[in-house]
Amino acid sequence: MSAKRHLHLLLVASLIVFLFALVPASAEETNLNIVEINHYNSRNENFINVEINNYEEEDINCNLIFAIYSEDLTENIPLDNSITFFEINNGQTYNHSFYFIIPRSGDYTFNLTLLVESNEIVKEYYLTEKYLFYDYQGYQLDELITDYYYDPSDNANWIYDAESNQLKLNNIENQYDTGIVLGPFNTVGLAKAILNLDYTNEKTITADYSIYLTSEFNASEIYGTEWLLLHNVNNETEISLEIPKESEIFILLRSQDTAPDIEDYWIISEINLEKLSVKHALSISSQIHHFFEIGEKTEIIIEIENTGIFNQQLGNISLVAKLFSENEMIKTYAELPSIGSKENQNIRVNIDENQAPGNYFIRLETTIIDKKLFFDEKLMFISISNYNYGQFNLNLSKEESPVIIDTQNDNIEMLIYSEQISQLNLSGAFTISEFADNYYIVKTNSVQDRIEIATENYFTGNIISIINMDEVKYSVIDQGTQIDTIEGITAPSIIFEDGNEEVLTILIRNEGFYTETYNLNYIYSSTFVSEIKGTNTIQILPNKEESIDIRIKPLQTVPREGGSQFNIEVSNNNENKIFTYVFSYLKPTIEISEISCDRYALLDGQSLKCTTVLTNTGYSINELNFVIYSQEDIIEEVEIDSLDYLETWTLTTTYEPQIIGEITITAAVMTSSGELFEKEIDSKIKVIATENSAKENSNQITLPEINAGRSLVILTLAGILYQIKRSENLKYLGLKFFFIPMYSRLQKDTLADEPTRQKLLKYIYAEPGANFKQLKDKFSLHNGTLAHHINILENHDIITSHRSGRQRLFFPMGVNQEISRISLVTNETQRNIMDIVKNTPGITQSMISRQMNMSRQKINYHVNSLVDKAFLKIEKHGRITRLYPLYYT
Repeated sequence: MSAKRHLHLLLVASLIVFLFALVPASAEETNLNIVEINHYNSRNENFINVEINNYEEEDINCNLIFAIYSEDLTENIPLDNSITFFEINNGQTYNHSFYFIIPRSGDYTFNLTLLVESNEIVKEYYLTEKYLFYDYQGYQLDELITDYYYDPSDNANWIYDAESNQLKLNNIENQYDTGIVLGPFNTVGLAKAILNLDYTNEKTITADYSIYLTSEFNASEIYGTEWLLLHNVNNETEISLEIPKESEIFILLRSQDTAPDIEDYWIISEINLEKLSVKHALSISSQIHHFFEIGEKTEIIIEIENTGIFNQQLGNISLVAKLFSENEMIKTYAELPSIGSKENQNIRVNIDENQAPGNYFIRLETTIIDKKLFFDEKLMFISISNYNYGQFNLNLSKEESPVIIDTQNDNIEMLIYSEQISQLNLSGAFTISEFADNYYIVKTNSVQDRIEIATENYFTGNIISIINMDEVKYSVIDQGTQIDTIEGITAPSIIFEDGNEEVLTILIRNEGFYTETYNLNYIYSSTFVSEIKGTNTIQILPNKEESIDIRIKPLQTVPREGGSQFNIEVSNNNENKIFTYVFSYLKPTIEISEISCDRYALLDGQSLKCTTVLTNTGYSINELNFVIYSQEDIIEEVEIDSLDYLETWTLTTTYEPQIIGEITITAAVMTSSGELFEKEIDSKIKVIATENSAKENSNQITLPEINAGRSLVILTLAGILYQIKRSENLKYLGLKFFFIPMYSRLQKDTLADEPTRQKLLKYIYAEPGANFKQLKDKFSLHNGTLAHHINILENHDIITSHRSGRQRLFFPMGVNQEISRISLVTNETQRNIMDIVKNTPGITQSMISRQMNMSRQKINYHVNSLVDKAFLKIEKHGRITRLYPLYYT
C-alpha cells in the first residue's frame, strides 16, 4: 500500500476520532506523554508540548489529534490547529506543540488521540488530562496603595520606587513597626480567588514580616480595623493566598523588629489576582411557609436570580416542585425557565388541586443542565385552613413556666421544626408524626381554649404554624348589646324606653371549612312584646360571618313589672346554640323638673306667675292628674291624656295669695294606678301686708354721756360724718347704727300704716337694685328718715341690701340680685366690657381695646362710667392699671 493511501486512511480515522473526542477512553500512555504545558491563565496564548516515542521495530506514520473540552460549556472549544501528521524513525522521539487560547476561567479536559500505522495496522493511543484555568488580573503597584501604618518613631517606612516599579521597606533603623495597606481586590461573583505576590526579602531572627487580610477596612478609622493573619514571610520569593470571595479585600504588609539590622529588606515586585468566575449559579428564594385560606388560590412565587456569567437558555434550567402530603407524594410540577446573566425572574407554581385542609410540603429541586454544574434543593411548607394562629419560637426548660397559646378551636394541627421533638409536652392528648427533615406534625383534639407547651428537660424549636382543623364549627355573637341583670338573669338586655321599634344585631360566624346553612328560631312571650321579625335561614361561606338584624316591636303600655326572656335558637348539622336576651320596660317616672315663680316676696294684692315643668323619664304613660296647690288652695288642676318618654309638659299659672305671711307652692302628679309624684317649691314665698299692719315699737336707745373725753368723741364723730358724706354704705350704716335709734324714739310708726314705707316698698319692687341716693332724690327724704324706713323694711325681711363698691343697693327679698344689677346696664359696649372683665379679672384697658377692636379712648370712657356706677374697680400694679369686677357685677 502506498504512503499516500496510508495517510488518507489516517486522516479519515483522525476525523472520526475527533468527532468522538468528547468521550475520553482509557489510554496506553507508553507512547504518548505531555511534557509541558505553558501557564494556566485564560485569554492568553498557551501551549502544550507532547512527546511521542517510537518503540516499534520499524518506522511509523502518525496522526496526532488535540481537543479541549469545557466542563462549563459542555462542549469542545474551537482550536486553530488541532491535527498534525508526521513520521518517526525506529527508536526515535518526536515532540510537537499545540498553541491555544482558553476563552475564560474554568475546568477543561485535554484529550490527545494518537493514530499509528505500522505494518498496515492502525493502532490508537489516548491521553486525557484535566486542568483548571484562571482569569488573570495584574496590578500597577502604586495604584494599589490605600493607606499606611506609620512607625511611631519614624524608624522605618514603606515607599513605592517608580523607577523599579517596586514596593520597598525603607530606612530601617532602631526598633520599628510599620505597614502598608493595599487594595481593594474585588472578588464579588467569583467561585475562587488566589492572590499572588512576588517578592524578595532578608530578615534577621527578630524581624517579623507578615501579610494580613480584612474585608472591612475603614480609612477614617484605620487603627480600629481588625486584621486576619494570612501568612508569615520567610525566605520564599513568592506566595499564593486564597482569599475570601463575594467581597472587597484589603491586605496589610506589616513589618516590625525589636533589634533591626540595616541589611534587612522586603521588596514587593509583583501582585496579581487569579480568578475563577462562577459560570452557572442561581440564587433561589421563597417563603419557607405559605398559609392559604380554604378555597383561596394556592400560588407560590419563587424568585430566581442568575448570579453566574452565563445566560441560561430555555432547557438549561429545570425547576421541579414535588408536592407531598403527610403520607404520600401528590404531584410534581415542572418549569423550564430561561434567564440571562444577572437577571431576576419570578416563577409561579400553581397548586391546581383543591387541596383539603391540612399541612403539605414542597421539595423544590433546581438543576442547570446536570447536577455537576449546579443543583439546589429547598423545602417549602403549605398550611391550608380557615385560621392560622401564627409562628412562635420555643426555648423551654423544666424550670420555666409552660408557653400558653390561646385558641378557639377543638382540633388543631401544629407544624414544628426541632431536633429535640421527643422532649416536647402538650396539654391534653396529642400525636407527633415526622413530616420532612426535622419538621413534625403535632395534632391535638382536646383543646380547651388554650394549648400549654412544656418540657420535662430542655426543648428548642420553632412553631411554623398552628391551624384550625375543626371542619364544622360556628359561633353566635351579639353585636354590642349592653349586659344587665334583670330578675336574676345576667344577659344582653333590651330596655324599651318608648313605643318605638328596637333592633338588635347578632353575628353568625362560620368557623368551619364548608359553606353552611343556619336555621334561626325566635322564642318569646307574645304578652310582653307585640311582634318580632328576623331572618329564619341564612347561608354563610367558610371563615366568613353574616350579621342578622332582629326587629322587636314593644307594646304601647307596660304589660307588667320585671322582664321577659327572648331566646334565639341557631341550628346547623344537628348542633343547636341558644342565645338569650332579656326584655324589660323602662319604669314610667314623672319628674317635676322645674317649679318656679317670678318672685319670692310680694305685697298683699299682688299676683304670682308660676311655671311648672313635668318630664316623663320612663316608658309612655296615660291618664295623669296634675295639680298645683298652696296650703289648702288648689291653684290649678289639669288632666293629661298621655306623656311619652322624655316628653315634657309645661304649665304656667297666675296665683294671688289670700293670706299674709309665708306660703309654699306644691306640684303633684298622680297616675291612673295611684302612684304619686310630688315636689315643693325650693323657697317659701313671703306675702307682705300693705295696710292694717300691727304697730311696731322700737326699742329706746340713749346716746352715752360725753364726759372728759369730749374732744376725742367730737373728733371721732366729725370723721364719721365726713366718711358718711363720701359713701352711701357708711351713710346708711352710720345712720342705721348711730342716729336711727334716737330718731326711732321720737318716730314710733308701724310697718303697714306708714305711707313713706309703702312708697319705698313699691319703688324697690318695681326697680330692683335702686341705691340710697336714688331713693333719697326720688322721695325728697332726709338721710336719717330714709335710713329709718329702709331699716324697718330690711329688718322685717321685706327687702335686702348689698354693697357694690361705694354704693348700697336695695332689692326685693328673693330676687336674683346679680341679674337685676346687670339689667341696670343698658349700653351694649359696657355690657361687653363687663363680661370681659368678669371672665378675665385683672385685664388691662389696652387688652380690652385690642380684643374689642375699639380705640383706647372709647374704652377708657366706658370703663370710667362703669367705675362711677360701682360695676368695676381699678387697681394699680406698679405702672400697670388693671380692672376687676365688683360684687354682683
